[in-house]
Amino acid sequence: MTATATGDDTDKLYPPSSDFVSGAHVDAARYEAMYRASVEDPAGFWGE
Repeated sequence: MTATATGDDTDKLYPPSSDFVSGAHVDAARYEAMYRASVEDPAGFWGE
């Protein structure tokens, strides 16, 4: 039995609008740096 309905769009990507992106606090490069720091030094990262 499948949990998805016929015509389900859950596998499609919908990129954010440019207005939404311009208001973001973190870009992809900053996210990667923050993620790496959180994995390498979780106590230090979350202690900030």
